[in-house]
Amino acid sequence: MEFNLFPISFRNKFNEILDTEKDYTSKETKTLNSVNILISAFFDKEEIKGEIIELMKCLKGFEAQTLIVDKFLDNPKTKDKEMRVIVGFILQATMTDKFFEILNKLKLNSEKKLALLNKWNDTLKQIYIGQGIDYTYTHEKIKPINLKEYFLMIEKTTSPMILLPLYIACSIKNFGDKETNKILDYGKNFGLAFQIKDDYEDFENDVFEGKQRAFIVKEFFDTLPKDEKDFILENYRKKPKDCVELIKKSTIPEKVIKLNQEYINKSLDSLKNLRGNYIEKLRYIADLCKIKS
Repeated sequence: MEFNLFPISFRNKFNEILDTEKDYTSKETKTLNSVNILISAFFDKEEIKGEIIELMKCLKGFEAQTLIVDKFLDNPKTKDKEMRVIVGFILQATMTDKFFEILNKLKLNSEKKLALLNKWNDTLKQIYIGQGIDYTYTHEKIKPINLKEYFLMIEKTTSPMILLPLYIACSIKNFGDKETNKILDYGKNFGLAFQIKDDYEDFENDVFEGKQRAFIVKEFFDTLPKDEKDFILENYRKKPKDCVELIKKSTIPEKVIKLNQEYINKSLDSLKNLRGNYIEKLRYIADLCKIKS
């Protein structure tokens, strides 16, 4: 990415921020990041070339852009917040332009191209809404969110990133509405399982950062003894290590594991009665999201 019209200081800072997500923006890295593992399931090895490779690189840039903004929201006191927002939007514009260019190279009719472009832009919008919701759940003192609120946050952040490559693959492969809807249902449930696993593995950092995720869902949190609940509510970020220990020894981890398995099962149920080489690949990917207890 060249931005020679900008001052050197701007370009240096721009590249510094891009480096925070270099696995997604570097030209040298492999194309199979998290979103591209999903889209690659629909293509044989010999098909992953040309426009498909370019599309996968484009999706890498899309994910990088959302992660750059997400890191700004995770740490709102960051000194380069204005620059981070600028970098995010420049990358967004660049990737959108690239995506449109790739669509014109693919053998798709105008209606499908427009639908894909709308899906791309709607995904961006949904992710920004979700990141905003996530930010509102990050505090020094916490008030546990309920499962409905937690799922809403995932459905506006993780799920759109999962659904986008699946929708693109279904369009390119000319799947009918019935098959596409089942695959998207798989993606919605897979996205929930994916984020629950991510929260499970990263919950200690979440406590340190004051985030309310799977371990602080009200339905689970209310199973704790009152004295432990009161302690965590008062000391979530003041004494994070103590809060982590209380949560670890409770039944909450088991409940999070059960929730993860529930949505993996739902994602697999969505694939029933479908035929195609991609089915086993999607089943395998879903299994990768299972929390290994």
